[in-house]
Amino acid sequence: DIVVLEMQTSGPPSGTGGYVPAEYELGVWNAVKTGSDAGVIVIAAAGNGNMNMGDNALFASYHARGNSGAIIVGAASSARTKSSFSTYGPRVNLQGWGGGVFTTGYGTYATYGGDPNQEYTSGFSGTSSATPIVASAAALLQSVAIRICQTRLTPAEMRQILVNTGLPQTGSNAATEPIGPRPELQAAV
Repeated sequence: DIVVLEMQTSGPPSGTGGYVPAEYELGVWNAVKTGSDAGVIVIAAAGNGNMNMGDNALFASYHARGNSGAIIVGAASSARTKSSFSTYGPRVNLQGWGGGVFTTGYGTYATYGGDPNQEYTSGFSGTSSATPIVASAAALLQSVAIRICQTRLTPAEMRQILVNTGLPQTGSNAATEPIGPRPELQAAV
């Protein structure tokens, strides 16, 4: 019961701003809130707009809705410093690698046997690469909770554990452009 939202939308003003989480759109926020309230863990990309979603009057209506329950993911370097393009703010809960991620698709690294189903790239990036890293940590932690504790973690419990046990954001902008810690699965377990 984990849903990954590999989506972003234009932020304010009037949809002309940089990219922000898809839940900035009310319809998406409503769907996420409904899922979270039902116990579905939603992991969502923060967006690649370098937008400050903190105490910014442009986001007043978004903040007035309250917390949707989603885990919002920003992008960082391997050293846990915020990537220049990642949207940030206190609503961004966790971070994952935002560049140089090796994955399937695109074929820019290799294609085996001329088969498009065997294409690989070494350059997957952005909050789109960061989000599945956090989702994988959540899936593994949930499997441990089910197997060992015979219980499922709620979305709020999952977020709290991953945030509280994660490796802190580094860099000189960590306090002013927060994207949260990177999950540290051994500590979370």
